[in-house]
Amino acid sequence: RVALTGQLQRLGYVEARALAESCLCRRGETIRGHVFHYSRLDWRGVRPPAAYRLRFGSGVVQEDGAICKNLVAAYLHLHFLNCPEAAARFVDFCSGYGSKWLR
Repeated sequence: RVALTGQLQRLGYVEARALAESCLCRRGETIRGHVFHYSRLDWRGVRPPAAYRLRFGSGVVQEDGAICKNLVAAYLHLHFLNCPEAAARFVDFCSGYGSKWLR
């Protein structure tokens, strides 16, 4: 469940370590991005595996996002010029996915 708040919940540049394999990163890879959001998540029931472990410049560490099958959802915003490997991996994933369904 997501609740939109009237206050900024998190803002800052982060270093993110992938906690699981996804269409963007291999497990253990580190990418950089930023986090900016006004909403708050309330996981009810079983929480899917987290996508990333974020380290903010202030030293704060927290988990972010979720992975479910081939879906990655997170507050982390990536700029692909900063992580071209993630962009290439995503394009490869999409190319393979499309060809699988067009046969």
